[in-house]
Amino acid sequence: MKSNLKTKLLLGAAVTALSFGVSQGAFAANEFLVDGNDSGSFTTTGPDETADTNIDWDAGTNGAGTAVASHDLGVVASGTIDVNADTTVGDSSSTVAGITATVTGQTLTITNDANNGATETLTVANGIGLASGIAALNVTVNGQTGDNTGADVFALDINGDVNLGTGTLTFDSDTNANNAMTANIFGDVTANAIVLKDDGAPITLTFDGTSAQTVSSTINGETDPDGNMTIANASGVTFSGIIGGSQALDLITVAAADGTNSAATFKAATSATAIVLGNGTGSDTNTITFDGTTAGFTVAGTINGTANDTDNMVVTGGNTITTSGIIGGVSGLDSLSLTTTGTKLTASADVTAATVSIASGTTLDLDDKLIASGAVTVASGGTLDAGADSVSATGGIANSGTILVSGTGGVNADISGTGLLDVNASATVDGVITQGTADIAAVTLTQGTGTDNYTVGTTNFSADGTIAFAAGAKTITGDFTATTDGEGTITIADNASTTAIVGNLGTSADAALKALTIAGGAANVTTTTGNLFVDAITQNAADTLQFIGTSGQTVSGTITGGIVTVGNGTDASDVTFNGVAGTIASATVAANSKATMNANFTTTGTYTNTAGATTTVNTGATLTAATLTDTGSYVLGVTDANGTLAAADFGSLTDTGGAAATLTASNLSINVNGDIGTGTVRLLTHINTGAATLADNSIQYTFVTANNGDDTDVTVTRTSITDLASGSKVTAGAGATLEELSASTDTQIAAVIDNIAAAPTQAAADAVIESTTPSVDAGAVTGATSFTTSTRNVTNTQLASLRDGTEASGMFAGNVTNGLRGWVQGFGQTGDQDVRDGVAGYDVDSYGIAVGLDTESLAENWIWGVAFAYADTEVDSDGVNNTKTDIDSYQVSLYGNYDLDDRTYIAGQVGYVWGDNDQTRSNVGGVNGLTATSDYDSNVYFASLEAGRKYMVGGNTVLTPKALVNYQYYDADGYTETGAGGANLTTSGDDLDLFEIGVGVDASWDYQQADGSYLQPKIGVGVRHDLVGDEYQTSSTFQAGGSSFKTEGFDPAQTTFNVSAGLTYFSTTNWELSAGYDFEYKSDYDSHAGKLKAAYKF
Repeated sequence: MKSNLKTKLLLGAAVTALSFGVSQGAFAANEFLVDGNDSGSFTTTGPDETADTNIDWDAGTNGAGTAVASHDLGVVASGTIDVNADTTVGDSSSTVAGITATVTGQTLTITNDANNGATETLTVANGIGLASGIAALNVTVNGQTGDNTGADVFALDINGDVNLGTGTLTFDSDTNANNAMTANIFGDVTANAIVLKDDGAPITLTFDGTSAQTVSSTINGETDPDGNMTIANASGVTFSGIIGGSQALDLITVAAADGTNSAATFKAATSATAIVLGNGTGSDTNTITFDGTTAGFTVAGTINGTANDTDNMVVTGGNTITTSGIIGGVSGLDSLSLTTTGTKLTASADVTAATVSIASGTTLDLDDKLIASGAVTVASGGTLDAGADSVSATGGIANSGTILVSGTGGVNADISGTGLLDVNASATVDGVITQGTADIAAVTLTQGTGTDNYTVGTTNFSADGTIAFAAGAKTITGDFTATTDGEGTITIADNASTTAIVGNLGTSADAALKALTIAGGAANVTTTTGNLFVDAITQNAADTLQFIGTSGQTVSGTITGGIVTVGNGTDASDVTFNGVAGTIASATVAANSKATMNANFTTTGTYTNTAGATTTVNTGATLTAATLTDTGSYVLGVTDANGTLAAADFGSLTDTGGAAATLTASNLSINVNGDIGTGTVRLLTHINTGAATLADNSIQYTFVTANNGDDTDVTVTRTSITDLASGSKVTAGAGATLEELSASTDTQIAAVIDNIAAAPTQAAADAVIESTTPSVDAGAVTGATSFTTSTRNVTNTQLASLRDGTEASGMFAGNVTNGLRGWVQGFGQTGDQDVRDGVAGYDVDSYGIAVGLDTESLAENWIWGVAFAYADTEVDSDGVNNTKTDIDSYQVSLYGNYDLDDRTYIAGQVGYVWGDNDQTRSNVGGVNGLTATSDYDSNVYFASLEAGRKYMVGGNTVLTPKALVNYQYYDADGYTETGAGGANLTTSGDDLDLFEIGVGVDASWDYQQADGSYLQPKIGVGVRHDLVGDEYQTSSTFQAGGSSFKTEGFDPAQTTFNVSAGLTYFSTTNWELSAGYDFEYKSDYDSHAGKLKAAYKF
């Protein structure tokens, strides 16, 4: 639309600078240049480029005339445009701004004369800009100032960016409240400030671009909260300047016409009387974001959604945003979301939203209420800080991060998730609590609804706080711990219902809770499945504390009042009471369950020990009851610290009823804890059992009861360790010495004596005593002597291959120099000794290598050789002392052979073996972890002689019967153990002689191959008998003292049977390769050996 524009000269300053090709000249006194020919630049050529306009220039200026509307204007001096009707400034088809400042620092004033209810609209095409090098332009938009008739409206639409540099955009309405001013900006805004001066007529500034907009200026009211601002851009408007900093706005609205979404982002402090999302008539989505990326800031004013729309608020940026007004008070938000690690929203007033989402690393800090009609979600690493008023969430709070209760408002919602409930102020949670962890400071957390369950993995009392559970049936699941021993109280309100505690209270007796208090009067039942490491448990006489765990439970502190029940009659519960239990109304141990008292336990009523139940009362403790039932079992512990038996050494029973009670002796037994004295002492008070021998756990002690008036005495007798050990030659010597040491104060020996006393059977006592002795299974001897047997077999097979003549036609054909031959052989052996003569056996494994050199050139019919060998042997005893011996053996030997004729030979060898022995005994005396170690040297001297004669049988079968003599002498150094304290042994063993005679026969076959080489399989059988049969025995003393004692081994089997098989390959290139297997057997012992050999003749 075209209309009249009237220009008025406000300032007559000369033009000092022009751009876009403008130079000082004919238009020097004018405020504007008009791009009349739409050239895209402002010039002074031509008449004035206004020939087609309807603009009337002020009289007395150059260039007065008319111009066509919709041309671009250049501002060269401060001036005024007066809008008389709807009109357009700017050529919308040009890339040049509709209004362009060509001289810096000027002020463009736009006025209008709308009257009598009219609306006048000024449209600025392509926005407002600055020419190159221009720093600032100020624009002031004035409303109608003289007409009070009707509702006059001045509308300014800027279709493009507004770039005022460091200038200011001012909207100044008139004083007539019926009038109005609106401004729509459809592009970005760059300016120092936007000022909304609402002098009476309302001002509305709208951002409604079709693409994302940015506004870098501040936006302020003037003297009072002035002006309204509307964000109607679906792509979003971002404000980087302070809003309402010097004076708040009246209203900020994030909304558009129905069917269109809107979004606004504020990056600096924002202040308005009210911020509203949505228009309430559509179903649009409106989002307001407060972004503290640059820095944290404050948002002043209320923030509300509207009905029908979806209204969201996002807080992000990694810094703290503080809101001072109520959020969602009139109409709640649909969602409140916190994102970006480090972001914190401090809400100083109530917050109402359908859902609240707190992302990882973010914090919602509440000074007042939080009301959520849906769910509150706290991600892992996020924090919800509840303040002085309540947090309500109809959909519950899903917390995977932290809920921080720092005020007294509390939470009215179910709390779920794996997060942390951190309670730093006394508050109430009305709802189910399910969390990974909770921390309670020196405050009280009340779970206000009695039937709501409490399920928290670990609840820690970081100070002396309290958790108060309201009355009602509920389950409390999880462990409760205390940072400091003796802090943290749990209370359960009075109610005739069951509270189930599934988990542990406290960590240990030294890290216990302060108290568990169960209010009384209505017969509460509290069940527990875990440990109660609590200093004091208190309940009313009508209340019941029931232990129903299926594994052992421990109570560390005192119990006062109420009823105590162990077990439910079905599951096997086992409870140990380490603290004093007093004024208990009654107590019951259900069938299949056990109760152990390590401190006094007193009930003013009946103690029911149900059939199938067991009650144990240990040393120094007394079980006292008005009535004791004896259908179950009673076990009384006894521990004697000083060797002088006294009544106080026993656990005891006391009946406080009228007449003396009767206890069936078969239901009473004794549990011995270590070595005790003998004598007669009172065992039961006001209870009779009659004369009986009580069952006990010790083979060493006997307990006989007798009535003594209303009481019962017990007489204790003892079997000496000497007598206990006399049935075995392995234990007899050590047993006598241990009896001498039975009063020893040595720590390790005292522990051994206690273990003997606690042995329930003869076999168990023998095992304890045997484990103090050295191993006499001769496994180390066998390990050393079997090495010599293996190497003797090695050299014998070496000599046999030289004797049988095969090498003459095989590997040594054509080589009759009788030169040197070198060989190397690897071997391995495993043996198993079973129990013999009551002495446990052993397993032996040995692996080694032998090398040798021999010759036939020293003397006719003679072969001479020397061999060296090494073996690594491991011997594992099967005895209770678990002896393990590692032996490194080194051997040197000389061997020879003399041929009496072509078929008859005599062969022999002599040698020496040095052994390095490392020995370990484990769990000495039955003391778990007590280990004795030692090392010592051993020596073996040996000699053997063998004679045989070959016979040809059939085509190529050779039978060689033979006879042998073998002698070995074994000698080991004595040794002293370390590591087992007083139970260490100093031990010396006997020397051993082995003298064997034997016979055998070998069979071999030679098979010539196509290349001239030979294969020779061989088998053999033999038997040897030891004429000496030495038994291995040792002499030992304990480090703690006492007499030396002998430990005898078994009588060895003296006859050994042997079976062997082998295969040898004789090449035509001076090589000999062989493999063999040997099996040996004697009574209770067998072994398997293998060998591989390679030989070369030089």
